[in-house]
Amino acid sequence: MLADMWVLLVRHGEAVDYGEAGDDDSRWLTAHGRDESEAVARALGTRHKVDRVFVSPYVRAVQTAELTIAGIGYSGPSRVLQCLTPDGSPDDVLRALEGVDDNERVMLVGHEPSMHRIAQALVRTQSFPPFEKSAICSFQWTRGSAAKFEWRLNPRSLAFETK
Repeated sequence: MLADMWVLLVRHGEAVDYGEAGDDDSRWLTAHGRDESEAVARALGTRHKVDRVFVSPYVRAVQTAELTIAGIGYSGPSRVLQCLTPDGSPDDVLRALEGVDDNERVMLVGHEPSMHRIAQALVRTQSFPPFEKSAICSFQWTRGSAAKFEWRLNPRSLAFETK
């Protein structure tokens, strides 16, 4: 019998414009993006542990992952997944999760529109809304079933929302 896996989807914080960075994958977090990501990580706190971290190779996602894992006290490695880029495939992400053990807590750090497309694939609905910058959503998922949305951490209010 399959057991649950907990999936945290994290959208990167605010990043500099394309013109400043030269290309999309080199864009880094602004001061506001860093501050907001750090505040969200503090709100998430050490009560939300993770066992594995997967991150987009883009600079702003890597920076957000670093800030978030520092805030929750994760000390393990992060694995880069190309499918977490903005145009990544949710199916490829779900395939990557096949190697994760049951009962593990996994954090995926990436971009829009791929974050809400992954959420849609997990909950099996097309109505899941896009992610704000620095937002985090938690899902409880049993492979082969629709995931259950647990909460969303609002980056502006730092409140956990269940709707």
